[in-house]
Formats: sequence, structure tokens, C-alpha cells
Amino acid sequence: MLKYEAVAEKFHDLIDVSQDMKLLGSVEGFFEGPIWSEKEQDLTFSSLTNEKTWRWKEGEGCTLLRENTNIGNGMAYDAAGRIIVCEQIGYRMARMNRDMSDYQVIASEYNGKPFNSPNDVVVHSNGMIYFTDPTFGRRPTRHGRFGRQQQPCQGVYMIHPDGFQVTLVTDEVDNPNGLCFSPDESQMYFAESGLSQITVMDVLDDGTLGNKRLFAKTLKRGHGFPDGIKVDSEGNVWCTAEGGVQVFSAEGETLGVIFTPEASGNLCFGGKEMKTLFMGSEFDFYSVETKVRGQSLRR
Repeated sequence: MLKYEAVAEKFHDLIDVSQDMKLLGSVEGFFEGPIWSEKEQDLTFSSLTNEKTWRWKEGEGCTLLRENTNIGNGMAYDAAGRIIVCEQIGYRMARMNRDMSDYQVIASEYNGKPFNSPNDVVVHSNGMIYFTDPTFGRRPTRHGRFGRQQQPCQGVYMIHPDGFQVTLVTDEVDNPNGLCFSPDESQMYFAESGLSQITVMDVLDDGTLGNKRLFAKTLKRGHGFPDGIKVDSEGNVWCTAEGGVQVFSAEGETLGVIFTPEASGNLCFGGKEMKTLFMGSEFDFYSVETKVRGQSLRR
């Protein structure tokens, strides 16, 4: 039986709570950056502490794709099906093919200074690449190395796919972690880890962000903090946070919590109908079936 907390009745419209959470496999070092390929029907993800990239497919299990990733963290597909990855202790953004070939650094600095520690990434339908740049990778932990903050802010940046010009789109987010667009891409959500909250900003005509406001405070339900974040096709927001995965309506109402055995770092939708929710933790990764389609990227 699924361990959950329904805060609002709508939670039951999104997930059948009578199901069991499915254990898909184990990871050697904290599951992060999951991305689903609708074309290939597989899940690519990072394991942070041992610096590896893996791919999982139903019936086949996990295949090792890449090692020595500079603590590769968040990932996203671009319109051509290439993988964009945040290198947390490489302090840069890189791009490569699905088979890990043709590796290319696409951004490593802003205004002549290195990035702090790129963490998570999302790609707009127009090709623009957005990523968060907190300082997690410059701390003396398993997920970083000791070092000083390089940029004057912990910002969010946009990379132009033609020429890789970098633009600071906002410096208003505190410890920006996960990020995602609303279904119509008019808004962007952020997990602000240090404040235990989700904020939202408008995507302006020039691609920068404005009108920051609080979307929701996460519930204090145990291990973890706001980290990975995704939306479904109806605009509901799913965020790995305290206790597991916390779910919010498009209006910011807290709907419920899916509890996970350990702190959960990131998540994504996938499966044949894009209704399977994949989520991972320090040691294992899981799936549950939902009643709503995730945001489709058609990649």
C-alpha cells in the first residue's frame, strides 16, 4: 500500500492510493536528473556521489553510460534529442548525444567568472536553455568540493542555442534548485531549498524572468527539502521535498504527499502514456502510476 497523506480531496483525482510503490532498482550514489525519452521509452539519470550516468529501460534494467561526470546533476533533452547536463563540480554546462558521444561544453562562465555550481536545467520549446546556479557544488560535502562562491548571486541563466550566449535571467531566487515551466511556458517554477518553498515567475518576452511571488510553502514532513520539480498537463506541480513528493494544484493549494523511504532528490513523468511518475533517493529509485499525463516534451 502506498504511504501518503491526502491534504485535499483532489489528491485522489491524481493518484490511486491503493497501489504499491514499485522499486525499479538501486543506485550507487543519489539518484538525480531523471529525463524520459518518449521516443525510446527509457529513463536516463545521474548518480551524484560516484559521478556516473545511467539508463534504465523496462525489462532490461540499468546500463552504465558514462563515468567521471564532474558530478553531473540535472539533465534535459533539447529539440534535437541531445542531452544537456549540469556539471556540479565542473562548474559548467555541457551537451552530448544520447549515446554520450560528441561531448561539448556550451557554457562555463558569465561576465568573465566561472559559474557557482550548475544544478538543474530545462529547455524551452524555442530552444533556450535555462539552468539554476546555486553553490551546492562548492561546499565540502559528498556532492561538492570546498570553494568560494564565484558569481555575485545564485542566479538563473539562459543559454542561447545559437552561439551559446549566456544571459542572467534573474538573481532574485534563493538557493535555486529544481526548475520547470508551466504547461504553456508562460511561467517558471523554482524550488527554493533554503526557504522550503516554491516560487513562480513570469517568462517575459525577451526570455528573462519577472514578477517573483510565492507559489507554495512545502510541508514539514521529514527528510529532504524542495529539490526536483515538474508539472503535469493540468498544471499541477510535483516537487521532491520533505518526506518524499509533495503535490500542489496550479493555484498553489497543497494537495498531498507521496512518502518515500529516503529523502527524494528528483523526479520526472514517463511511461507509454506519460502517466508514470519516476522518483529517486539516495539508494533506490521507484515509480508510481498517476491519473494525469506529465508535461510532454516530445523528445
